[in-house]
Amino acid sequence: MPPTGQQATALKSKKRRPLLLRILRFTWKTFKTLVSGIILFLFLFWLLFKVPAVQNWLANRTTDILSKEWNTVVRIGRVDIQLFDHAVLEDVYVEDLHQDTLIFAQELTAYFNVSEILKGRFIITEAHLHDGFFQLQRLEGEEKHSLQFILDYFAPKNKKKRKKKAPFELAINHIHTHHARFHMLDMLPGVEVDAYIEEGVIHTNFSNLLAQTVLCDSVHLADANIKVRIFPGTPVPSLKNKAPSGFKPPKWTVSSNLVRIKNMNFSLLNEKMGKKPDAPLDFNDLQFSNTQVLFTNMSLKNDSLQLYAQHLSGKEKRGFELSAMKGQVLVSPKGSYVKEFELKTPYSTIGNELIFVHNEFPDFLDF
Repeated sequence: MPPTGQQATALKSKKRRPLLLRILRFTWKTFKTLVSGIILFLFLFWLLFKVPAVQNWLANRTTDILSKEWNTVVRIGRVDIQLFDHAVLEDVYVEDLHQDTLIFAQELTAYFNVSEILKGRFIITEAHLHDGFFQLQRLEGEEKHSLQFILDYFAPKNKKKRKKKAPFELAINHIHTHHARFHMLDMLPGVEVDAYIEEGVIHTNFSNLLAQTVLCDSVHLADANIKVRIFPGTPVPSLKNKAPSGFKPPKWTVSSNLVRIKNMNFSLLNEKMGKKPDAPLDFNDLQFSNTQVLFTNMSLKNDSLQLYAQHLSGKEKRGFELSAMKGQVLVSPKGSYVKEFELKTPYSTIGNELIFVHNEFPDFLDF
């Protein structure tokens, strides 16, 4: 007996269901295979990327390119890159254009954000630097500092390109330093600074090192040793019309809401003025130990420095003891002052205001 209309419809429905199920099963199996293949590919890529020989080859290729582009020496001893997370670099070495050390780091661990790199912004969310050394020099007869060739390399070539596409950015949000040293030698005004910091922690709100901008929330330094030497400078003839000494400070914008330095040894030697062995306190030969520093609202923009000194104390080698000093400080090329000034020793308290008037920074060094 032939099936009725309802029975025929039911039979057709039963035939469709297995077909639909087969399509769904095939789609699911294809999707699982595709996902498994992608996971397997990423896993194999990660395994390949973890091979030290591969990572060192990539590092060597990068340093070779930078060495040629910068016309100097760039080396990395060993690399350990954790995919999409962080990298550990050992024995990082960069020379300046005079074949002298510009940057060295025995070990640098950097945590980064890959998505920001794709946007042209290399943001290091956290960095740990062990046994680092940075040297900034401006030698006799030169107008630019030794770092300028790297800043020029990453700078936009012209203003039109800057409007169409943002320049490459290099930022560091948090920095932890262990046994770091900084050396600065500027032959124009005749200033040398040698600083060693046992431990340091810097938290930034915004930074772009290539644009010479660092805006910090806080800076904490411990067990620092800072030496400053002042000597007769050698002005560049082409800069003599701009300033009597040819002094031209680097254009950086740096600020910090808080700067704290614990247990600092500080020395200042002014060879231009000469030592005064018989003076009870020789401003040309200062050596302070166990110095404690607390600054707030510090701002350095181009050639002007502002800050509020909440606390400054220490003991000088000849016996002078600074119990505490505070005040609103401004240092600029044309003048410097300390307002709301108060200085305390174990035996006295002085204050009110200090004002210095000068033509440029080197004049202040002849105090």
